[in-house]
Amino acid sequence: MVRVMVTQTVMPNSINDISDGGYTPAGVTNDSAIIITRFTNIAGQVNFDATDAKVKYRAHTQGYVDTYFTTMPARLSMKKMTKQQYIASFPSNVWLSQMKFEGDQELKKIF
Repeated sequence: MVRVMVTQTVMPNSINDISDGGYTPAGVTNDSAIIITRFTNIAGQVNFDATDAKVKYRAHTQGYVDTYFTTMPARLSMKKMTKQQYIASFPSNVWLSQMKFEGDQELKKIF
């Protein structure tokens, strides 16, 4: 597939301390994941540098369900979204643009 965004996430080796209500406590240093994003070329290919680290991948393109995997497949296949999934994938500004506000254009401008 052409123009698929593929994200490689290199997982940190340690478990992060998020004991402060889901946040890192003061004075504690945590590791963050290294995230690299590339796009498939005209031949539908994408390459990442080889690594011994634990990685996960996400493939995303408009009109298809995101695909997750832990090893790079030789051929990427993605499932086409249903009509309902496609509509639900629209960003919020599209949804808001379709609201009528009972004809109140001033309210629509400030909402």
